Order: sequence, then structure tokens, then C-alpha cells
Amino acid sequence: MIQKSQLPLRPLCLISFMVLSLAGCASNGVGQEDGRGLEVAKPVVPRMWRVTDPQKEPGTTFFLLGITHIGLPFEYDTYLDRSIVPAFKNSQDIYLENSKIVIEQQPACDQPLSGQEAERVLTEARQYVQRSMERFRHWQQDEGITPKVPDAGIATYARVYAELLTEFGLYDALQFFGPMYTDTSKLAADTLLARGPVLAYLHTKVPDLPTHSIDQPRDPAEAFCASKPEDRLALLRQELHLYTGPRTVAADSAEARRNLQQANDKFVSIFKAGRQENITLEPIICLRNIRWVKLLQNVADGKNHFVAVGVGHLFPVLRDSKTQCNGLLQDFKNAGYEVTPVQ
Repeated sequence: MIQKSQLPLRPLCLISFMVLSLAGCASNGVGQEDGRGLEVAKPVVPRMWRVTDPQKEPGTTFFLLGITHIGLPFEYDTYLDRSIVPAFKNSQDIYLENSKIVIEQQPACDQPLSGQEAERVLTEARQYVQRSMERFRHWQQDEGITPKVPDAGIATYARVYAELLTEFGLYDALQFFGPMYTDTSKLAADTLLARGPVLAYLHTKVPDLPTHSIDQPRDPAEAFCASKPEDRLALLRQELHLYTGPRTVAADSAEARRNLQQANDKFVSIFKAGRQENITLEPIICLRNIRWVKLLQNVADGKNHFVAVGVGHLFPVLRDSKTQCNGLLQDFKNAGYEVTPVQ
């Protein structure tokens, strides 16, 4: 079984559940000039909330932080050191997304993708994962992690591995292998220029903070499968385009810096508006939010706990102006919690 923690990583800091091992990715200190022609962000709106349940053990507090998984400029502002760092230091542990997912144990969707376009995308995804697994197995041999086996044996293993993955397994494997085995020129310019996950910076403050998964092993896959087939196909297509698509913008260009600023402004606007509409990641947000609240309802020990999730989980998700899910902040309120922004 291959777990996410067993995979080698390039220092691209793309995946939220691995950031605690990537402290070196948080490049610039808070309050320093970016050094890439990007203005250091000024605080815009609070992005962390204090969540408490007055009916349970007094003092049990969740500090809920919304993050991006690449580290945009607005995340490195004075609010980080003034409010977020103290909450992190005063917490007993941290809850993260997806930290204990075993890729090949994910369930199949009851309503599988079908049609020519779906077959094309699934085939391309399996081929990419197969090639990546071959490289991974060779890397394991070169590092002395596994015994030497013939190349034909590695090729057969990689082919069978890719063939047996479910739709969500393919999506997850693309997220794993893509950052490792993709020419960085094909990655989005905002990813290449970003500073790295803010959690990596926080980890330098408390390196040994215990970590828990806010997801149960099958939560992401079941949320993925609960969505419409066309939404799942869009997610797979998006991942493939990110890692196999053509280079469109040079990472060191003025256009790339503008793209990064646009990405930064987009996320700032989500915080200001308190909602998001027609986002690609909807299939893996809504159901998981409800399950996360249920899991944290079992934590009532009178202590502080730090919870970091993608910004997309916090606010209502709308499609064509119709609410698809309430967002994690409202889900906590509906469950009887008091939710207060930390200034």
C-alpha cells in the first residue's frame, strides 16, 4: 500500500496534507519585501475564526484557518504573526485535510464516468500514473528502499497499479505524482511564484505539534463520488492539464507576476464576499464539510485545537446563484457552535 507520506516530494509545496514536512518552502519572512516584484499584502479581512460550543466542556476551542495550498502573498501579512502564530503556538494539535489517505483503497463510484471524452481522460490519466509509478519504483531501488527487480517487473506492477485505481484514486495519484514528475515549466505560473504553504511557516514555530487527519480514510472519495459525473470529469481534466498541458507563461515573466496577483486578488475577494460561485472543486468540498463538523463534535477536552483547511471549504458554494452547500463556518453555526472571527 502506498500512502501519501511515503512518496518523495519536490519542493513545490502544492499539497496541503504534506506541508508539515516542507518547512523550507516558506521562503520570505512576514513583513519583508517579496523580492519578485510583488507587493507584500496588507491585512484585508480576518481569515481565522474561533469556534466554540457553549454546551460542551468549557474552554474547548478550535482555531479555524482558511489557507491556499501554494501560499499567496495575502497570506503573508501582519495578521499572520499578530493573530495566527499565537493561536498555533497555544494549540495542542492540528487537524489537516487528507493526511492519512491510502490511494489504492479508495472506493469506486456507483455511477462511473462514461462516454468517449470520459474514456479519453481516464486513459490519459492512467497512462500518466503508470509512467510516474515506474519512475517512483526505480527511485525506490536507487535509494535502496526496495530490492532490485527486473525492469519488466516494474513495468508490469505500474501498469496493473494504474489499471486498478478508481476514478478518485486516479485524481489523487495525479495530485501526488504530478508535482514530482512534471517539468516545472508546465505548472501554473502562480504556483511557481508563490511563497509556499503558510503552514510550513507555522511549522517552524512549533515543529513537533501533533497532527491529525480531519478526513476519515474514505471521506474524500465518497464526496468525490457523490457529485455529478460531469463535475468529476472536469476535476480529472483540470489535473491532467496542469501537469501535461503546454507551457503558456514563463515563470519569470511580468505576465506570470500579473497572474499571481490575479490569483491573490481572487482569494481575497472570496474572503471579502464570504461566498464562492461555480468553482471546480465543489465535488470534494460539500459532503466533507458536514463530516468534519461531526468529527470535531467528538472533541471536547477543554483545550485549543488548530484546524487548517482550504479557503474553499469555509464559505457557501453557489452554482448559477443556487447554494450547493453552506460552507464550514455556517455548518458549525448550524451545529450549535459560536463562530467568531479572530481580529
